[in-house]
Amino acid sequence: MTLTSRISTTQRRDEIVAATLHLLARRSLDALTTRELAAELGLSQPALFKHFRSRDALLLAVVDHARAALEAVAVAIVEGGHPAVAQLAALGRALLVHAEREPGLPRLLFASTTQTGGEVREALRHVVAMQAALAAELVREGQRQGDLDGAVDPESAATLFVGMLQGLILRWEIGDHREGLAARFDPLFALWLRGVAASRDEVTLTDLRPAGGRPEPGPREAAPPGARTSPLRVVDVRPMIARGVDPLATILEALDVLPPSGVLVIEAPFRPSPLLSLLAQRGHLVTVEAAGDRHWVVEVVVGGAPAIDDLRDLEPPLPLERVLAASAALRPGAIYLARLPRFPRMLLPHLRERGLRFDIVTRSDGAALVRVEKGT
Repeated sequence: MTLTSRISTTQRRDEIVAATLHLLARRSLDALTTRELAAELGLSQPALFKHFRSRDALLLAVVDHARAALEAVAVAIVEGGHPAVAQLAALGRALLVHAEREPGLPRLLFASTTQTGGEVREALRHVVAMQAALAAELVREGQRQGDLDGAVDPESAATLFVGMLQGLILRWEIGDHREGLAARFDPLFALWLRGVAASRDEVTLTDLRPAGGRPEPGPREAAPPGARTSPLRVVDVRPMIARGVDPLATILEALDVLPPSGVLVIEAPFRPSPLLSLLAQRGHLVTVEAAGDRHWVVEVVVGGAPAIDDLRDLEPPLPLERVLAASAALRPGAIYLARLPRFPRMLLPHLRERGLRFDIVTRSDGAALVRVEKGT
């Protein structure tokens, strides 16, 4: 296939996605057919199926397109450097403006789950989970900055925030669209903010929780004497997202227990761009790569150093030699990180002989991450 034909294929796929969103703004999802869509584009159904093998494959591409656009909005807000409350306000307005510009997306989000396949439903959960996760973390950041009440549960506040947006969109969707969505946001956001803003009187919510509600988190259990927590950890959030569970709290909790220069490996079904920006803003070193179809691997180095030495393209025994040479050059207390093509069994006795402390984890794609530390 020539470069020109590849570009034409990409452009045609983009046109089909855009036309689908345009039709969804006027049709319900159950009424949308590939025959109608092909006619809208001046194509035959067989020509349409050359680009998308099924209706669900097309809807999946529509959701991916929407998620990428929403992620770009979120990343720009996170990287703006404004206080968390201002970021929340900007996020709400931006999401509403996007919904108004692309009215087909809300119709897809609000569609009955029986009208889409499992993969499309999972992708839609990703879109909603991304918004809720980012909102919850901005609430946490607002609490750290002293602008939001520390007694408020971030996930509950985020649920209300996202529900407020969805309610606005739904009312606009069934109304006459006369007033812009963003114009309705500020009064409701002010009301939401009154409920979560920091109070000088230090009012808590203890008395308002129903009996049997979620208990307050207790102190973290101390490790047994002499025990050592591994500085490397892998968190696969794909099953969590497939169940509709927000993985951000799990990711942040895993990061909290890692030492400086520890590494958290996150395996996700899509590139989590807002999370990458959020972690980079906090001083961590973040790398990301596609490991397969709907499989992304993110590696987060706590504290931003050292960089991970990628040795996967070297022929054996060069990866082993590189690790040993770099480890020999370490100063006391220094750390070396390397990414290898597979679990390095031949390396282990050499590291032990040299008295080096090391940890190894294996990713689901078979690659291994090695952390070598020279004692003081």
